[in-house]
Amino acid sequence: MRTLTGKPQSGYTLLELMTAIAILGILLGIAVPSFREYTRNSRATAAQNDLVTSLALARNESLKRSRAVTVCASTDSLTCSGSTDWSTGWIVFTDGGAAGVVDAGIDALLQVGSTGHPDVVLVSDTRGGAVATSFLRYGPTGLLVPLARGSFDIYGTGCYGPNRLQFNVTPTGTPSVARVNCP
Repeated sequence: MRTLTGKPQSGYTLLELMTAIAILGILLGIAVPSFREYTRNSRATAAQNDLVTSLALARNESLKRSRAVTVCASTDSLTCSGSTDWSTGWIVFTDGGAAGVVDAGIDALLQVGSTGHPDVVLVSDTRGGAVATSFLRYGPTGLLVPLARGSFDIYGTGCYGPNRLQFNVTPTGTPSVARVNCP
């Protein structure tokens, strides 16, 4: 079609525009829920990686310093909370006094860790004979003291399907992770 000046018109018809909007709506309807699940899983994996890093630091520091180093659940980044819910964070400290207690003037705070997001759940559990614990203590030899297993569940709130991380720490201090169905 030509205008009065003789130049051809260009543009999109209403039908073409409506078709493009419908296709975009369908694609967004598929992509957004998948992206939410991806984000939830990424947050849980990041929390698990941060906990592994803290445990490795504790083990290495216990060997380097030839003294006990503890990783414990903490709500204030200064003291152990005594809770088996690690979602609010944890601390790593030299543990020269009472086991699992930050003793002023004796112990040194080495690291503060967190899940990084309030929607990440990190709890100690009793799976496979492990003892639900508020702290893990590495002795001067780099082994857990007492020789016990630590077991954790890590997942995002609203988790479904095989997206929960089961995180285990052996008595030798070695971590392992498995992906299982959400609770």
